[in-house]
Amino acid sequence: MINQLLDFIGFVIIGIVIAVIFDFFRALRKIKKIPPLIVVIQDIIYFIIATLIIMYGVIKILDTNMRFYIFLAIILGCFIHFSFLSKYAIKLYIILFKASKSIVDFFVLPLYLNIYVVARICIFMKKIVKKCCKKFFYVITFITESLKKRKNKVKKRKKKVLNYEESI
Repeated sequence: MINQLLDFIGFVIIGIVIAVIFDFFRALRKIKKIPPLIVVIQDIIYFIIATLIIMYGVIKILDTNMRFYIFLAIILGCFIHFSFLSKYAIKLYIILFKASKSIVDFFVLPLYLNIYVVARICIFMKKIVKKCCKKFFYVITFITESLKKRKNKVKKRKKKVLNYEESI
């Protein structure tokens, strides 16, 4: 009887843990607008985590023997959490999310600024190279055109010379 009572308390704790994980996802959705597809993916992740926790509890606590009262204990643990602890857990998660965002921003902002400066330099250099290449293209075009003209003049001279030689 004592063993069953300890098993019941263990699964009440598992129910509380599952509810705490659910509150994590709820707080995440309160902070940031999440697209429906991501919500579905988060739900799948949540149910996989909850299933693994319950399976681990069944294996470790009950030695793979399924009992009906474990489901009641899990539901009771979730009820206890949602009734008394949920609003505090969500507030705590929101504070932690905002603090972690601030910390990440603190470390990522210098990196972002460096990338921004390098991107601006690249854009500036691209404009210079483009202007330079245009000038280079114009020079090459001028040279090829002048060579074509010279070639045409040489052909005309050859024709004149040939025509002159034939006339003689």
